[in-house]
Amino acid sequence: MIHKPHQASESQKRIRPPLGEGARIAKIRTVASTSAPWQVPATQQEGMYNMILPVTLTFCGVAALMNFWLAIRVGQARTREKVPLGDGGNDFVIARMRAHANYVEYTPFVLLLIGALELSHTGAASPNWLWIVASVYFLGRIAHGLGMDRGAFTKGRAIGTITTMLTLVALGIYAIAVPHMTQNSVQPASAIDMPTAEEVPAG
Repeated sequence: MIHKPHQASESQKRIRPPLGEGARIAKIRTVASTSAPWQVPATQQEGMYNMILPVTLTFCGVAALMNFWLAIRVGQARTREKVPLGDGGNDFVIARMRAHANYVEYTPFVLLLIGALELSHTGAASPNWLWIVASVYFLGRIAHGLGMDRGAFTKGRAIGTITTMLTLVALGIYAIAVPHMTQNSVQPASAIDMPTAEEVPAG
């Protein structure tokens, strides 16, 4: 008897067992990994959207280092004036302590506003103006800390106070306005929003 293997193979091709759920998911993933010409490749998408809140992260680090710097200056003043605890009624120590305390009073609110506003831009690059505002605020805080010494840079205190107040008020007003500004706006779909996979039917 002569067997016809090609006929058996054709029969096997026509009658295939249904794919299991795991196999179907694997096929869907295979299709999804193939990007359409207008889409950004998945590897590039991951690189583009991997970093979130870069402005907030950067200036949280800056804020921590500046807090340490102001604390060190308080310690130096106490050592110089031989005040082991509190301010001892010493004007120089009081000025350094107030510079540190004033910084702690305002900076958390500024960082919260920066983080919230940056989150409101999720899906897009962090706005450049937010980098500028945060930089100006912390430069003003350095000026304020130095100006509190009442030395050659006495104007630093006024500069720091003005930049702090303007930053806090401007960011606060903008944060209140953002939900109302974007309430009825329609954002265009980006490449990552477009469908990249279709379900593969079983069999």
